[in-house]
Amino acid sequence: MKRTPDSWFEAAAAASAKGIDLVKSHPEWRVKLRRNTAMAKNGLRKLGFDINDNPMPIVTWSLKSADEMKAFQKELMNRGIALPYIHYVGAPSGGVLRATIFSAHTEAQIQRLLDEIKRLG
Repeated sequence: MKRTPDSWFEAAAAASAKGIDLVKSHPEWRVKLRRNTAMAKNGLRKLGFDINDNPMPIVTWSLKSADEMKAFQKELMNRGIALPYIHYVGAPSGGVLRATIFSAHTEAQIQRLLDEIKRLG
């Protein structure tokens, strides 16, 4: 079956509508996401990182240099934690490390991330 641009838009709209239905029917997911986000951001602040104080479940921070962040990212990956090092408009010129927090993360997973970051620090 050949897909047309309209079929892609229809699929995206259907997926968005289903996502909204799921979030509306599971308010506990939003509560858990807020709790997980606060845990990650507060933990990173305690480790000395300058973390923004907004409710977004995306956390970015920088280290002294791009090379340090690349090495940090690589070591976390070796320890089984995928944490991207990225550049984007508005980020510091050397880029940032970025953690995306989900409601599906457990407290133990977030704590492991914080513990591994502390060990590398």
